[in-house]
Amino acid sequence: MTQYDERGVVVPAPLQGSDAALAGKRYGDKHRGPAVSDAYELSRCWIDLADRSERWPFPSELPPRMVDLAQAIPEDQRSDWLRRQANLEDMDRRISYAIRSGDLPIWVAPHGEPERLVAVGALATIDKRSIAGGVFCPQSEEYKADADRPWLWERPLFVKCDDWVSFATEVDAERLPGVAKSPGTREPKFAPNLQLVAPPYHGGAGQLRRLDGIAVPNSIRLNDAVADLANGISNGPDLSDSETAIEFKFYSSDSDLLREWQTREVAMFYVREAVQSGKLLLYTMLVNGAHPIDRHALRELNFRTLKNGIYEPTNGREPLAGTALWILKGDWDRFKRSTLAARIGEPLVSVTNCPEPPSHRAKGVHAIMPSESPESTARTRAPSVKAGRPPSDDEILAKADEMKSRGMDGRTIAKEMRLEPGFQNVATTAVRELIKGRWKPGGRPKKGA
Repeated sequence: MTQYDERGVVVPAPLQGSDAALAGKRYGDKHRGPAVSDAYELSRCWIDLADRSERWPFPSELPPRMVDLAQAIPEDQRSDWLRRQANLEDMDRRISYAIRSGDLPIWVAPHGEPERLVAVGALATIDKRSIAGGVFCPQSEEYKADADRPWLWERPLFVKCDDWVSFATEVDAERLPGVAKSPGTREPKFAPNLQLVAPPYHGGAGQLRRLDGIAVPNSIRLNDAVADLANGISNGPDLSDSETAIEFKFYSSDSDLLREWQTREVAMFYVREAVQSGKLLLYTMLVNGAHPIDRHALRELNFRTLKNGIYEPTNGREPLAGTALWILKGDWDRFKRSTLAARIGEPLVSVTNCPEPPSHRAKGVHAIMPSESPESTARTRAPSVKAGRPPSDDEILAKADEMKSRGMDGRTIAKEMRLEPGFQNVATTAVRELIKGRWKPGGRPKKGA
């Protein structure tokens, strides 16, 4: 029989067995204390949503493993079993994602201290056992030493009443067509904890919820910014002659598709480096307006994230997963101009002529890429590879010998030959392959020769 303590928290039953040494201690014993004011226990919230899921219709898709397990269920009960299990799994996924993303704030009440809102990052390892039990005890932390476990370990978890009613009715309305999204649609079947330990929290999950589909004012989405920079880079010199080509192993190509792919990769390289180094700030849209994103919370800016403009990490359970990313137009214009000036050699537009920077950045400061330097902007721009008949190999070798007599080394000859009259349509890689090993290295003659 389930027992409750004076606060209404479920008291776990002791393990069965005659040997007391084999019985593990009960979770949360050392942290039992006052409840969070005007809040529900997380375990009771799980029970409430599980009860609501009984009314949900059959989901559109079923995991293959669940279909295989259902073969052991009698045929007349199989359909109902599949519906219940699939809805419970969907319910667990929704609660877990809401907690990790901050849509469902979690609170704790430490002994002798005011109640506290738990940081989203501290709940990254929360699992079904912690949610259903109402105590933070994820299996991934169970076998660690006490000193290595987080501060939140074994603490009872709570959800503010208003936050839970809003979240549960919204989920219910999404799974049950025709149900209005109103907090009064259905109240939980249990009463809240009303011990006044601290003043009630009035912010709720509403202020922390993202507004997907709503753009940040006066901004450009991340994927559009990458495409904009790639278009600017495509108007510059051939990528095979740039310093970036060494890292990406780019080669000249007459294929428009390949050249488009190359410029996009270089643009992603610049944007990724700028965001990770803090030179470009990303924003997202919440209910109460636009907010900057901490760059350290974006653990990886992979290809999918930069291509789609939505944070899509490999671990889809990260709190910011699915967040649309935006860059303020003023920040982007300054970054784009400085980057293209470093690559193409165009004059750098003074920042003082640009719109005023946002308050988070000092006036007169613009983003500087690693490749931006006076030497790079002053270097003569080489022409792009032109269509038409290139000089023959013999003509290229003759020109290479003539440039060698002027004191140039092999690398400079391959790079600068396109600047010579009549050799504008010679690819750098072609010259490099032809002159490889043509001249023996100089030095002192060997003794006795």
